[in-house]
Amino acid sequence: MKILHLTSDWKWTGPAEPMLLAGEALRSLGHQVELACPVGPDGEYGVFEAAAARGVVPSLVLERDRGIRPWRDSPDAIRLYRYLERTAFDIVHVWHTRAHGLALRSRAACGALIRSHSSGLVPRLGERWLFGPGCDVLVCTSEACAASHSRRAYGITGAVDLTRFRPASGPSEIARSRALLGVPADASVVGVVARVQSGRRFDVLLDAMVPLCADDPRRRLVVLGRGTRLAEIAREPAAERGLAQQVVFPGYLEGEDYAAALRGLDLLCFLVPGSDGGCRALLEAAASGLPAVVSQRRGLAEWVVDGETGLVSEETPTALAAALAAADLPGLQFSAIECTPDASRFAGERCEGVHITVMFRSGVFAKARARVVSSRASPEEV
Repeated sequence: MKILHLTSDWKWTGPAEPMLLAGEALRSLGHQVELACPVGPDGEYGVFEAAAARGVVPSLVLERDRGIRPWRDSPDAIRLYRYLERTAFDIVHVWHTRAHGLALRSRAACGALIRSHSSGLVPRLGERWLFGPGCDVLVCTSEACAASHSRRAYGITGAVDLTRFRPASGPSEIARSRALLGVPADASVVGVVARVQSGRRFDVLLDAMVPLCADDPRRRLVVLGRGTRLAEIAREPAAERGLAQQVVFPGYLEGEDYAAALRGLDLLCFLVPGSDGGCRALLEAAASGLPAVVSQRRGLAEWVVDGETGLVSEETPTALAAALAAADLPGLQFSAIECTPDASRFAGERCEGVHITVMFRSGVFAKARARVVSSRASPEEV
């Protein structure tokens, strides 16, 4: 198959890496997979740069923008239509709203149109048509999310690169990872991986850490993330609660530093999903052999078997403190079913299966193959 991944977001956010991993895996299965995306601002690391680092040169560069605005989007829509007309892709897989709008204006040249719903949240009113008649198939980050949609929807859970994410080999590697984080080798370490934002419930987590640190001064909370309001939301509140020494802020880590940091944790706490509805940080924790404490928010409990691979907690300081204390015990280990020895290829096989299913069961296989140029409408006429 010939597949185009089309994204309108230049940022290296949650959904971006799964998109590139899926593309890599599909290529390994023999498919032609291309990428169309914007270039980030000067000096900013984004999807374009990440793709180039993996040896993928985007075949079409879009403007940086958000939302659907027909007049503003016309130049990109025309270029996309002409590109699709030349290349005759079987499937166009769109990842964001603006990309979806552009593809719709070139629908006659798209073959089958797949939309990824990466947030896992209930779509806003303006998105409901896009997630319904506006695409041939909707791909969600979980089976539960897919089941909540009335149209053809499929759940593709994420996978991680197990060459990067793995359990620590022994005490010496844990000690090296903790030195990277700036925590004692004998500490009991809770980690949180998230952008530091007001909606991420850092207040609840910090309140939960107060009695835990009082019981055991060796406890540490490691915040792996950044945010423009980090001082206001996390650093200053930690100091006000007497946790200035117990809460550590290594910042946003990338590459092997990030993977090594996970190997220095004892468990992961994940309360609020971000833009990545596939909860990639949880899968990375799974690959690193960590138990996880999660809230009852939609999607999170799908990844954790309560009492076996982690704990599901109410979103209150008292309940969370009890869960964190209980999870820091031998025997619990978060081992997600997707973390197989060949996870990336497994993801690719599942993506391939969905794409083939799309082309046959959604009734668009013939459309993807039958490309009669004379029957197409140009973007200028849409």
